[in-house]
Amino acid sequence: MVAMARILRHDLGQDIKVVFMGPCVAKKRASIDTTHGEVDAVLTFAELRDMFHRRGIKAEAFKDEGHFDPPYGGIGAVFPISGGLLQTAGLTEDLLTGELVIAEGRASS
Repeated sequence: MVAMARILRHDLGQDIKVVFMGPCVAKKRASIDTTHGEVDAVLTFAELRDMFHRRGIKAEAFKDEGHFDPPYGGIGAVFPISGGLLQTAGLTEDLLTGELVIAEGRASS
């Protein structure tokens, strides 16, 4: 998030507004704690969909001109879900070997 903000400001100038959009709500807090003002706003995909809905914007109406590099947003949407990171990387959990194991949740006391 910060690296991309720095690239954008370097390439486009310091007077731009940088908005990060992603699946993870934790980026909102991270943008406050770690970006030192380099990212002006953070939207989750759900918030972006809601904004589009309220304004009557249909993503399907826009022509795909192939300007985006992979990985495409479709698979990225599973990133914050348990196992999503492995899936986006094309990896699978292996409980028998223990090479890749998914752990989640809070430790109970």
